[in-house]
Amino acid sequence: MQIERGKPTTIDLYVKGATDAEKACGAAAAFAFFDAHRVSPWDAARAYFIREEQEKAATLGHSLEMTPREREWADVFDRSEQVALDACCAGWASIPAGAHFVLNGDVPENYSGDPDA
Repeated sequence: MQIERGKPTTIDLYVKGATDAEKACGAAAAFAFFDAHRVSPWDAARAYFIREEQEKAATLGHSLEMTPREREWADVFDRSEQVALDACCAGWASIPAGAHFVLNGDVPENYSGDPDA
């Protein structure tokens, strides 16, 4: 997935001992996962952080609403990192502790900011 604007979106994997090819495989798997769920990585990340804020608000007795689509996209973002790490570390005995990914690039012009748009 290539998003046209400024710096393209990338997913950088931080996995101790992984080769560049293994990391690229993991990033490709994550992009394919987002594509399969018909959501951009940026919209999924936005929904994930809305959910984080919703959970914080609930502990303070406040309510922050999420749409059903936001909840779905937050779940996709949750699972996308595991998809990436599983692909990166395929055939390994285990995924190293602390392994994670980071979404990078400019937020695209077509970033909806509104999951129901």
